[in-house]
Amino acid sequence: MCLGNALRATLIVGCGWLCESTADAALHATPLTPIDGKGVERGVVLVRCATASADVVILSRGAVLDLDLAREDRDLVLTAAHGLPTDRRAVLRHCRVIGERGFAYRIAEVFRAAQGPTDDGRHDWAALLVRHRLDGAVGRLPAARVSGEALTRLAAREAPVRLLLRYADVHQGDCHLLPFEAAPPQDALVYSCRSAPGLSGSPVLAGINGRMLVIGIHLGWALQPVEDGRLRLVSVGYPIDAEIAAAITSASQWARQ
Repeated sequence: MCLGNALRATLIVGCGWLCESTADAALHATPLTPIDGKGVERGVVLVRCATASADVVILSRGAVLDLDLAREDRDLVLTAAHGLPTDRRAVLRHCRVIGERGFAYRIAEVFRAAQGPTDDGRHDWAALLVRHRLDGAVGRLPAARVSGEALTRLAAREAPVRLLLRYADVHQGDCHLLPFEAAPPQDALVYSCRSAPGLSGSPVLAGINGRMLVIGIHLGWALQPVEDGRLRLVSVGYPIDAEIAAAITSASQWARQ
């Protein structure tokens, strides 16, 4: 998809509620506990949607979130909305979350922005409640909502982040945030990681309080002007905002009904 010192972070914790925590200013991109394995073992899954053509499917990525849903036999996956049908019923019928060994899991419910995705990438997200908990070794990722002011400071400092890939060496996704005058950081994350088709929905992580936390999802790429008038290719993502945090809480509550 082509798209033209301390800070406060809201951690989305296992119980599904929100709590306040102070984030570390350094935001190291290397976790205390390495993210091992590949694919779903890292907490990155495929989201596959069938189309009207039997030979064509739409593939995107998704982050398996670390929520306390084991008792409910559920998982929640955060992904990009533009890889899904616009109709909720079509998502439930035609889309699947792909887990270990290519096993396809049905989706029980879809949570997304009240306003649909815009051309500049805002509101381009969806939370998918998986009908059954993913089997095998699954790396479930904790998530955080960082304020717009904090993101502005981090982008100005070019703080390190990681675009978590499914199969490449984990450090290949290390890069840094970039300032982006075309949109405020609460509307778009801009970073120097290399983009490629099919990576939409991949988690963007930063180190907060010594932990690697998902702060947004990858959407695509853009061309950004630089000082000498040239254009450089940058990656663009959407940060976890208040609406996403509320949707995650709603999905957790829905799963417990």
